[in-house]
Amino acid sequence: MDAKGLTAAEVAARLGVQAQTIRNWRSSGVPARKFDHLRQIMAEWDAHASGRLSGLIIRPTPEELRAWNQAALDAGLLIEDWAIEGLNTLAEEITPRTLKVAEDPADYRAKRRGE
Repeated sequence: MDAKGLTAAEVAARLGVQAQTIRNWRSSGVPARKFDHLRQIMAEWDAHASGRLSGLIIRPTPEELRAWNQAALDAGLLIEDWAIEGLNTLAEEITPRTLKVAEDPADYRAKRRGE
């Protein structure tokens, strides 16, 4: 916290606890069950604060990551570009349906029922 210039209130808000809880942890130590979570949040803090992290955090299993890496390689892309391309395609596919629902829910429901 000191190195990042953070207050107890800022850290508490991110963790969903009271500022007093953070002050207690600083004096008596972080409970073992909270330590990994707190360490992860502190590691990601700079990315959040700088705006580099949009809020989408994906933590694949090693097997999923290997499969994604292979899919990216098969497409001739870096995994970052492959993921961005896939998310953009999905957003384009979903957006018209979302707008249709917002524009006329009755038409959407009828279409879902096959009418």
